[in-house]
Amino acid sequence: MSNSVEQPVRGIFAIAIIIITTMLVISLFSEEVFSSWVSYLFMSCVPVQIVFGLVWKCEYPTFLANMKQPLKGVGFILIAAFGGCFIALLGITLVANGAMPPGPQLSIFMILFIVVMFWLVGVFQCWPVSSVFKNPLGVGLVLLSTGFVTAYLIFKFGANFKFMTAAPGYFAHMDGEGAFMAFDVLTFAVTTVALIMTCILFDFWPMVKMPSAQNKIVFILSSTLYILILSFAVRYFFVVILGMDQIIYMVLVPISFIFGAFIMLDLFEQRFFATKTQPLKGIFYFILSVIFGVIMYYLYRFLGPVISGKMISDDPGYQLDFWIANAMLAISFPLIVVYNAFLNHWPIRNLNSERE
Repeated sequence: MSNSVEQPVRGIFAIAIIIITTMLVISLFSEEVFSSWVSYLFMSCVPVQIVFGLVWKCEYPTFLANMKQPLKGVGFILIAAFGGCFIALLGITLVANGAMPPGPQLSIFMILFIVVMFWLVGVFQCWPVSSVFKNPLGVGLVLLSTGFVTAYLIFKFGANFKFMTAAPGYFAHMDGEGAFMAFDVLTFAVTTVALIMTCILFDFWPMVKMPSAQNKIVFILSSTLYILILSFAVRYFFVVILGMDQIIYMVLVPISFIFGAFIMLDLFEQRFFATKTQPLKGIFYFILSVIFGVIMYYLYRFLGPVISGKMISDDPGYQLDFWIANAMLAISFPLIVVYNAFLNHWPIRNLNSERE
């Protein structure tokens, strides 16, 4: 059986596994517990997963990398869960000053932490950390520390939560009264991740075609400027020109696209259009990511009330909208990393190998 036949089937199985597991996890908890503790703890694992999957490529620590599945995957899951719990505790202690349960403010901080990690790994390619530290453990720990501190500075000096003072779960001591409304910061930050994923789909075309791309610093700066300008333009088009509510925009446009892109990159392993060259390959990948993202958005929107009961969409509260966002990126995304990077599509990939 050829790879092209195996992979679409394997990807479809993977999507089904991710959706079913996501809904099973959510169904174990009330909507209140899911939107606070569960989503926060799962999100806290994502920065560690980024290091394991994208920096170490699951080749470190070596004693785990040399194990066979599923022991290898279980080992990575346990370490990532331990690291995630430690990060969650740091967030509660240093950012929330012990305030519990985790509320919207702490969740926004954790999202910013994840966004910064995507920048450090996806755009900066671990520079300059990887130039200074040669030990993989050192690189990973410094990246996580840098990401945490950078996210805290953005959270403290960039995000203003005064509009939430009358809302339940608002903590005045967490409000640094930053320069911008917190939702503005959040929606722009998430949009930049969507543009980072777009750049990855296009293999950073056209920046890689520039003569200056050989200089790493110039490449990073040009990519940063490119992503920031496009992110501003995309958000401005949907929120200002089209007049979309920015929370609905965030969930329907960048979050759904990010989710679709991960389905394309990880669950289908970029096997479609592999022979095409850029930018044509990127265009096809982008279109498929949009299609997958929209389908998943409406599927999760349908499943939300079925799993967690009736929820209000739109302002005030955005209960269903945040449920969709948490289900996609707080639960399903970590599960995608577990299934693709940690377990390497076990046991489906092994079944296909046996057929050969």
